[in-house]
Amino acid sequence: MKKYIIIISLMLGVTCWAQTDNKGNFQKEDFLSQFGIYFENAEMTETGTIRLQAKESFASLSAEKKNTVMELVLSKGYTLASVSYNYKRELWQKDVTSGTVTLIDNWDLNTLYTPKTTLKTLRKTDVHPWFLYFGLNSNFTSDGYNGGIYLSSRLGFFLLKNRWDLALSYSLGVTATGDENNSSTTATSDLGIMSKVYFPIKKYNISPYVGLGISYLWSLPDGTIYNETTEDYESLPATTTWNIPVYLGVSWFVGPGSLDFGLQISNNTIFMVGYTFSPSALMKK
Repeated sequence: MKKYIIIISLMLGVTCWAQTDNKGNFQKEDFLSQFGIYFENAEMTETGTIRLQAKESFASLSAEKKNTVMELVLSKGYTLASVSYNYKRELWQKDVTSGTVTLIDNWDLNTLYTPKTTLKTLRKTDVHPWFLYFGLNSNFTSDGYNGGIYLSSRLGFFLLKNRWDLALSYSLGVTATGDENNSSTTATSDLGIMSKVYFPIKKYNISPYVGLGISYLWSLPDGTIYNETTEDYESLPATTTWNIPVYLGVSWFVGPGSLDFGLQISNNTIFMVGYTFSPSALMKK
């Protein structure tokens, strides 16, 4: 009885938001027409997990050939599959970023085994993965004398896997202003918080996004100003201001992360190029 409680908890505890569209489109007859040689029954759960009842032809396959079959199954738009045959159970998962299919757990109902590691991994790593972002931003005017270049970074995690994130952002850069006769530079940095909502398009391996942020900006100009009181030149004072940018762009899944192209729209529009990756996914490689 304990084992059945474990299995039910595992199936109900997995939250796979990226799969909800598959539930409505799932056709049991179409699926079995393609994979009937290996499975005698297929169902889609409320959480978007595809549950398969395997035949002996699947049970007798080598681990390598099972992996090949499950790669074909999960290529139909699913990311998690539960396979049962006799008293054996297998849990297969497809990494959305890399496309790699792995057997993340298997157990026998005749033995007392609680997949604690699998539950912990699914809850923390797969549902709310952490990520790092490093990028280069720039903006220039047509005259070539006004513009800037910035190095930026983000540290955050997904509130909903591959759908909605929250991150702490920091950037450091230099802006130039002036004309053909005079010019000055200003060192700038900003610290803030930002959030993006993603709209994955699995067919093209991309994910457009829209986001909003708020940051505190420091500016330290390189120059002097004449003070009539002291009758002397003084360094230009540092200035601070709040910035509320809007983010528009697209992420292209490459390797263990995504190559990101986008715009940061506020007082000035900045073009951004960077790379986002999950440290946990990188370590699995």
